[in-house]
Amino acid sequence: MTILYALGYILKPGMEQGLVKTGLIYISTVPSGASVYISNKRYTRRTPAILRDLTPGNYPIRISLKNHRSWFQNVPVEKEKATALEKILLVPTELKREQLSTEPFERLIPIEKSRYFLLAAGPRPGDLFVFDWKQEKIRPLFRKEDPLGEGKVLSFYSVPGGASFLLLVHIRGGERYLWVEIGGKEFRVEDISVCFPEEPLAVVWDPHDRDHLFSIHDNYVNRVDVPGRSVLMKYLENIRGFGLFHKNLYALRGDFLLERLDYDRKPREILLNDGTLGSSIFGPEGLFQIHAVNNDIIFFRGERGELLANRLPYRFLQEGAVGYEFYPPRERSLVWRKEDVGILDFSKRARNDDAFEKGPSLHWVYQRGKRIEQAFWVYEGSHILFRDENRVFLLEIETHGKPHLYSLLEVKRKTDAVYAEATGKLYYLDPESERLNSVEILPRQEILPFTFAEKKEKKKSEIEGL
Repeated sequence: MTILYALGYILKPGMEQGLVKTGLIYISTVPSGASVYISNKRYTRRTPAILRDLTPGNYPIRISLKNHRSWFQNVPVEKEKATALEKILLVPTELKREQLSTEPFERLIPIEKSRYFLLAAGPRPGDLFVFDWKQEKIRPLFRKEDPLGEGKVLSFYSVPGGASFLLLVHIRGGERYLWVEIGGKEFRVEDISVCFPEEPLAVVWDPHDRDHLFSIHDNYVNRVDVPGRSVLMKYLENIRGFGLFHKNLYALRGDFLLERLDYDRKPREILLNDGTLGSSIFGPEGLFQIHAVNNDIIFFRGERGELLANRLPYRFLQEGAVGYEFYPPRERSLVWRKEDVGILDFSKRARNDDAFEKGPSLHWVYQRGKRIEQAFWVYEGSHILFRDENRVFLLEIETHGKPHLYSLLEVKRKTDAVYAEATGKLYYLDPESERLNSVEILPRQEILPFTFAEKKEKKKSEIEGL
């Protein structure tokens, strides 16, 4: 009996078979040290914990930690299997907030996937401030005496991961384009208006190459040489889509030829050269933003909010896409529109016995929104943080039942917020004081425990060493 127990069997009196193979539940929480209750009976150990010798079935689990909201879930157990609850994020009853500015601001302007964002105290360029969340410092973009700080900001262009941005401003009766670099000790602001003879629909660039910008127009692209203050007009023509990734240009032509090019316009790879297929995917008209998220997956976002990709079934949204956020380690993307938040998982491959390849599907995990405008991955893709109008919610999606939804706080209306996974904080403008605040979403001071897979590997090595 001792040997059988060690192998995971227990004796169940009254049952025909007598010996029953068991399973287990592994629970890890942030913060750790939480109490675990099974059917209202407290387990002897605190998290991280392994609940062993459980007969197959469903177990009501409650996790409790002082000054945090309780966590509930009916958790299934199967014989000879482990049910892992590795990323339970316990939400404090009182959020840990910190005020980061003494002055109020009108707007917060994100620079995606960078350590910076902008704060606007008014409409002028001189009212802009740069916040570095790595150092938690606020610095004015312009000196008070700088004449470029006058006028009014009309448009703002940035790219994910960049430490530069472009401002379209109205100064002294004319429109000027200001190229701003904020990555060094001193901010650099240059007037490159000569490079923009007409207003573009969009401006993009590679975040690792600040010398070249690409302005997108109705059916062509211009290339801007920033150091030389020159522009190559109609650098690419007959364009229906354009994007960059790792110094590669992606160009979708009007005849549905999709190419990957170098900066000299030399083709590196033809990705699509089928007019019939291209017409069915992209339709007869419309301009697309092209976003290659890795070497295999390419997104296309249309003018009406269409969301397409180079994976079956190609069209995932006919209209209404507000935004999307790809998470490379797990090959899946957040997608949100006005009322919904969903997940598009590219990691799941079709089975070989499928007669027709289906490809990934867009799975909606939240569908009760009013006006969802931002969404972020949190805690290695196990949670979603999103802003619906001026309310911020946290959604736990890796559960064995209904996802856990937490209403966290309110932010200033009609302005963005920024979440930084590196700090685990959400940065926002307080709705009453309008000052910059941060709130801790994911505690970073705590060393996260081993995953269950790591624990199993460690145990295996210990056994082999006996």
